[in-house]
Amino acid sequence: MNYAAEDLRQRGLAVWNIEYRGVDEIGGGYPGTFLDVSMATNMLVEKGPKLGLAVEQIVAIGHSAGGHLAAWLAAQPNLRSDSDVSSGHTAPLAAVIISGGLADLEASEPVTLESCLGSIIDDLTGSPDEGRLRVFSDTSPTELLPVDAILISVNGDKDRIAPPELGRSFTKAVRAAGGQANYIEIRNAGHVELISPGTEAFEVQAKLIESYVNR
Repeated sequence: MNYAAEDLRQRGLAVWNIEYRGVDEIGGGYPGTFLDVSMATNMLVEKGPKLGLAVEQIVAIGHSAGGHLAAWLAAQPNLRSDSDVSSGHTAPLAAVIISGGLADLEASEPVTLESCLGSIIDDLTGSPDEGRLRVFSDTSPTELLPVDAILISVNGDKDRIAPPELGRSFTKAVRAAGGQANYIEIRNAGHVELISPGTEAFEVQAKLIESYVNR
């Protein structure tokens, strides 16, 4: 995301570009990946004002797996307090842009590439136990709706990693739960174009970020 972050910075936006441990790293997967994202975002809320940053109007954007995690951030207030991925803190998000994201883990697994989700999903969601029979209950945003932030799914019409049907179906699910959601499909765009500055797909999302930050 470094190129995308730098492009946004040059537009005059304050960017908080975070990293997290993936399922292939020690401590990654469930719950580490989720806690990393939560703690990094909470740090923005805690330290941002001291750095001269306004944190009342945060817009989150995540690409691919990051799109799932960005949407999950918006759903943190709906986590059970005894969940292993609950940090006890929430960040005020005005909007979330799910850029070619896999926000609905259960729906995404059969339609994305096996290497993107199917082969790692058990590590990502953890194992069921007596207190958590359904592993998607605290890991998949679809199971934690509705949320306060508007959730905007942006998909390329030629994306085979995150097919447009995922963005469309997630948008319907958000609206059915009483939340706010929009779906934007970019013509002649695949997966990588979504986070490549200079492409139409990236420009659309940059304008969305500017719009919601300025509100």
